[in-house]
Amino acid sequence: MIHLAIDAVGARYGGSATERLDILHTVIDDPRIDKVTLFCSPPEKRLFDLPCSTKLIEAPQKLIDKYYVLRLLWYEYLLGMECKKIGADILLIASNFGKADFNLPHVTYVQQSLPFSQEAMNTLPTKDRFINRVRRTVMRRSCRKASRVICQSSTMQNWLTEAFQLDPARLTTIYTVPKSLPIEPLAKVFFGGLSTCNK
Repeated sequence: MIHLAIDAVGARYGGSATERLDILHTVIDDPRIDKVTLFCSPPEKRLFDLPCSTKLIEAPQKLIDKYYVLRLLWYEYLLGMECKKIGADILLIASNFGKADFNLPHVTYVQQSLPFSQEAMNTLPTKDRFINRVRRTVMRRSCRKASRVICQSSTMQNWLTEAFQLDPARLTTIYTVPKSLPIEPLAKVFFGGLSTCNK
């Protein structure tokens, strides 16, 4: 049986939130996986509830979510240390960056395309261009150490292959369909409704 760790810190709403929910429902339903530890943003910062399952262990990272400098330290070192501490068998990085180390395999799911478009980068303020260059650097480290890299389009696959000198055989493209978050979590934020489990 497999203990899967998932890094989803920073996924609070929108497309990233719906994709994390899809991932969670998929891995929870997989009979090969008996435990899922989710490193995530604190519940009060998210616009969605986690699925109800005895397999799922929620591990909020309040300080990592709040401070960007700590987030970089998390991606480079702390995430791997936490995975080792909890005895995870494999790590799924669902937020573009990070690595497991300690001989623990990891899979990197890349969604952020901005650092690969020089035209888009040129429209950003200097501070944001610098941040995205840092993101590209840690993304490169994550992808090159990954057992497998997942992306969302053939264009993104080509960018990753060329920019990071990756073997195309290590990349998998998963075409996603836009979805909306359930109404209940949004109602909770705006109207103070009761939190319920997503089915």
